[in-house]
Amino acid sequence: MKDKVIDELQFSVGIVLAREQVVPRLRVLTPEGDWTVFVPLPDDIGERQRRMQLMYGFMAWKSATAFVMSSEFRSPKCHVPT
Repeated sequence: MKDKVIDELQFSVGIVLAREQVVPRLRVLTPEGDWTVFVPLPDDIGERQRRMQLMYGFMAWKSATAFVMSSEFRSPKCHVPT
């Protein structure tokens, strides 16, 4: 699991340094293999909850053993120099 988290951190660093749009994603570990699912989460709480419920259903369907969620903070905690 440690390797999966490190992979996700390295992937996230690449996105931030490239100044690409950050889209929340989940890396879902299943007996079949790993799945990476990008899930845009809108500001509307109801829609956000609906999308997370869909993800929970997906993880149950695939018998997920673990997951790593990568997202962004509402207010940045760091600054990337230009």
